Amino acid sequence: MKEDFILLKFSLKSPVFFKLGDWTEDTRFGRFELCDLYKPKYNRKTGAYDYELQLDAYYWKWKNKIFKYTPETAGQEASWNLTAPLDVQAGIVLRNLKALGYTYKGQDFVFSIDSTVENKSQLMSYDNINILDACFEMAKKWDCECWVTETCRKCHSQNPGPLMPPVSTLLVQQRISHLTTVRLTRPWL
Repeated sequence: MKEDFILLKFSLKSPVFFKLGDWTEDTRFGRFELCDLYKPKYNRKTGAYDYELQLDAYYWKWKNKIFKYTPETAGQEASWNLTAPLDVQAGIVLRNLKALGYTYKGQDFVFSIDSTVENKSQLMSYDNINILDACFEMAKKWDCECWVTETCRKCHSQNPGPLMPPVSTLLVQQRISHLTTVRLTRPWL
């Protein structure tokens, strides 16, 4: 997965300090948020503050949160090992996102594992790793790639019929509109 972002370049006579989580939404590409603090540079020639403000895809903020084994409890262990299939490991990602209150347009995240990825048990060690890097490590361990994507629910059959309303169930071949899916799949050869 590559980093998706928009870069805003502008100058202001007086500085404006943006906060983590400040965001904008592009009708074509979705929501972008400030995930790293930014301080403008004063330009003596123009007498203004120059900005090159990078707003990242909404899921990039996951890099600021530690991946925890039991995010719902007070213990919140951040260094742990787990031998389990990929669906169990990815489920812990979803539990972390839910515990943080992260949704996409009000809907909980779901995951989908491509049928070409063997969902076998493997040992994973997590040591104060952030949620986004945990996803990357899982993909590496299972020799696949991961994406965070908004998917549509229209069937890929010859007669798909009308689009159905969004639901919070993970479908194997049909993708759900208005839900974001953490997809794990093999790289294209």
